[in-house]
Amino acid sequence: MNYIIRSISKALFILLLALSMPNIGRGQSIQFSHPGGAESALPERSARRIERFLAHQFPMRQMRRCAREAGERMEPKSALSRSVTYRVVSQDGLSFVLVGYSAEWNEPVNELAIYRMEPDGPNQVWRSRPWEGCFSDLHFFTVAERDKNIVLFQEGGSEGEFGLASVFTFTNAPQGLYLRDLTPELPWLRARAHFPFRALYAERISMRTIDNSSKHSGKGDIVLSASDEEYNLGMARLVRPGRSWKYNTAHNRFERMNTMYVPGLPEATSNR
Repeated sequence: MNYIIRSISKALFILLLALSMPNIGRGQSIQFSHPGGAESALPERSARRIERFLAHQFPMRQMRRCAREAGERMEPKSALSRSVTYRVVSQDGLSFVLVGYSAEWNEPVNELAIYRMEPDGPNQVWRSRPWEGCFSDLHFFTVAERDKNIVLFQEGGSEGEFGLASVFTFTNAPQGLYLRDLTPELPWLRARAHFPFRALYAERISMRTIDNSSKHSGKGDIVLSASDEEYNLGMARLVRPGRSWKYNTAHNRFERMNTMYVPGLPEATSNR
């Protein structure tokens, strides 16, 4: 009799626990994406631990509220899909997890967060407000420069398509992070969109380290490029194909280059 009572109590406990966790979609999996090269590779066990944590932290309630405020009919009531894109970077002797959450009803809703890895586990040190996305695909690209990471966050921007992007750096602080927005713009292309930073609206957005053997430091230049249509050297009449900006380390900003950088002239290393 006691065994039966314990079994029923255990079943009720599991049922109540499932009902009390609205952020974890019932019967719906989350698609995880962790792109990056060897420098951001994670052991499988560490990746699974981070993904379990991010699944539990998925901000479904805030994103659903954002979708309602944006005028969504909310049909169906549950999100059609949910995805998480994340990247692990090192800075100041610590590890940080850059995370992009995305859920889609009639339109995508996105949200950004940064977690600092601490002895007790990941600690959220910055989070954006959710916004109604123009695109559903989220991407992170990073370049390590001295004691900081330069982060290119991109929404959309698949091959041959336009997208939105922002560039920023962050500084560690005891109670959180200090973020600095470095995003330039194409003056003739402006986006009226909700975005956590200034938005660069363009096509073929990329951030690369260009090998510059003439520099005594031996380090390359970090170049950000964007175009409003495909660049073709044979189209001499194309006077505004795009722009490139070179990162100025001393002033922590991107400055416009006189000519647009074209991949292959010279050789470049992509951080995709």
